[in-house]
Amino acid sequence: MKNFRIGSEIVAMLKADAEVRRLVGNKIFPIIAVETKEAEVTFPFLIYRRSGYRPATTKDYQGEIVTVDFAVASKTYNEAVTIADAVCDALKGRETDIIEDIKVISLFEDFIEEAYVERITLQIDLK
Repeated sequence: MKNFRIGSEIVAMLKADAEVRRLVGNKIFPIIAVETKEAEVTFPFLIYRRSGYRPATTKDYQGEIVTVDFAVASKTYNEAVTIADAVCDALKGRETDIIEDIKVISLFEDFIEEAYVERITLQIDLK
C-alpha cells in the first residue's frame, strides 16, 4: 500500500521547495513536534499527519485516496499565513512516482498555546 509512504513523499517535496525551506528550514515533524538532530523545535514549524484513507477502485481504475493534515505554527499571524500559502503552492497539483494529484480541500485557523496555527487538509490521489 502506497499510502504508508505518503509522509516521506510530502516531506521530500516540501524540503525541495526553496520558499518552504527558507521559511521553516527542516522543522517539519510527523504527528508531534519533537526535537531531532536535524531540527530544533522553535517557531515557526510544520506538523503533518495522515488523517484518512480510502480505496478508489472502479472497474477501470485501482488507486487510493489519502488525506494529510498540516498544522503551521508561528508566533505571528502573518508568518503563519505566509507559510501556509507556501506549503499549498509547493504541493497542490504535484505528481510523483506514487502521487497522481494533490488538492487543498480544507483550511482552518486557530490560536493555541500562544501560537497562531494554520491548518491545511490535502487530498492526495495515489497512482
